Amino acid sequence: MQPHFVQYTAEDFLEADEFLRWQRQPERTDLAEAWEKWLEEHPEKKSAIAKAKQQLERLTPRKLPAHSVDKDALWNRISEQTGSESDKTTPAKVRKLWPRLAGVAASLALLAAFWFLWPDSTTLEVARGDTLTYTLPDNSQVYLNAASDLTFRKGQWDRERTVHLRGEAFFQVTSGNSFTVETVRGDVTVLGTSFNVLQRGARFAVECREGRVEVRAPQSDAVVLAAGEAVRLTDGVLNRYDVNDTNLQPGWIKGVFRFDDQPLSEVFAELERQFNIDVQYAEEIGATSFTGVFESTDLNDALYNVTWPMGLRYTITEETVEITKDE
Repeated sequence: MQPHFVQYTAEDFLEADEFLRWQRQPERTDLAEAWEKWLEEHPEKKSAIAKAKQQLERLTPRKLPAHSVDKDALWNRISEQTGSESDKTTPAKVRKLWPRLAGVAASLALLAAFWFLWPDSTTLEVARGDTLTYTLPDNSQVYLNAASDLTFRKGQWDRERTVHLRGEAFFQVTSGNSFTVETVRGDVTVLGTSFNVLQRGARFAVECREGRVEVRAPQSDAVVLAAGEAVRLTDGVLNRYDVNDTNLQPGWIKGVFRFDDQPLSEVFAELERQFNIDVQYAEEIGATSFTGVFESTDLNDALYNVTWPMGLRYTITEETVEITKDE
């Protein structure tokens, strides 16, 4: 377990890869034992862990597999319960079993097998140092930033276009019925438009690039944004601000990360996600405000662009970067 986990809130655990790996791989006894031992040593974090589990359940309602099921394998498994060896060769032969099912028991067995083996939801997971572009069932496009995941239900898509997001994503939504992005901090609803959603820990921000979007948060009035407008959640209230650039897509899709008076801790966190590194720094350094840009093409260039204007220096050791004040 990471030493700084003792300071984590429930929202922080939702951003921790170790916690998510534990929750999404229940068959891993080594992970379960490690977390149980850690909670025994830190009983004060049990409530935060329990809350994080509840919030994760909301993001991934049925915790179904992220991968798609091999249809041929599915039909073969069904036929093993209902048919003879000669009927197990292809999905087409399995389908021919339907007229020959003689009893209610066989029918129920087939139905049960289909219901439990066919996944109802899909989860897209993007690791640190990577991004993903994905086409949703209605041809809407989603671009996922590093250390992000998205869950949606394919079987319900024609009736309900809803996705659950943790991290950051840019959406280009085709026209149709309402399209909703749910996060633990707030929701975004549109009909057909382009917008960016960021939810990491306590942070929640939405930028409308095209069309109009409606943003809701639990303790705040709903806000409707037009193209070029954005909103940020601060102390539970949604506050408007203007998007700094007029491009249809946000800069991060092309590897450009801009910060306007943001604490260095957030900048370092983005560096960790983009380059799959760990950044170590003193608390007072992380609290310093930063305005500037870095690109995700070269680690040294990115670190220089962040540290040099702030009078800081960096040291790279394998996959760890240490930030110190320039003497």
